[in-house]
Amino acid sequence: FEVLYDRHVDRVAGFVARRWGGPDVEDITAEVFLQAWRQRERIVVDSEAGLLPWLFGVARNLVREAHRGTGRRARLVDKLDPPTGVEDHAVGVADRDEHEFRVALARTALESLSEEDRAVLEMCLLGELTPTQASPVLGQAPSTVRSRLTRARRRLASAYRQLDAGAGG
Repeated sequence: FEVLYDRHVDRVAGFVARRWGGPDVEDITAEVFLQAWRQRERIVVDSEAGLLPWLFGVARNLVREAHRGTGRRARLVDKLDPPTGVEDHAVGVADRDEHEFRVALARTALESLSEEDRAVLEMCLLGELTPTQASPVLGQAPSTVRSRLTRARRRLASAYRQLDAGAGG
């Protein structure tokens, strides 16, 4: 298990960081490997892809649960009186350098896509899995994953261009 952890922890943590983008990346990553340990007798490992697609699938589910919790907390905070003297974070956006601005645009464009489009992009582009390796995690045939990947890339590029044009870039 130590070899498995050492081999995959950086990629799983990177995957979680890209999908989560918030605190607790290490906690979520640890939970992925804890689930792998607990389910070690039941996991079916793909001979070509190895365990990484399964780990990404678990990470994806854990991040989805974390987002749900964040949404509930945000709705609760919205019901409370706003604190006085707190600056709006949007004011600082204009002061960011070009790189940070582009990263924010890319993240927003990615978030504007459907869950299915984000999943295929994150598995194949960010997770560096082939469509064949990602297909069991996504529950789709490799040919479907390839076509979804092509469409998702186009949608992402279009969303990015629209955001950039709207921002005056």
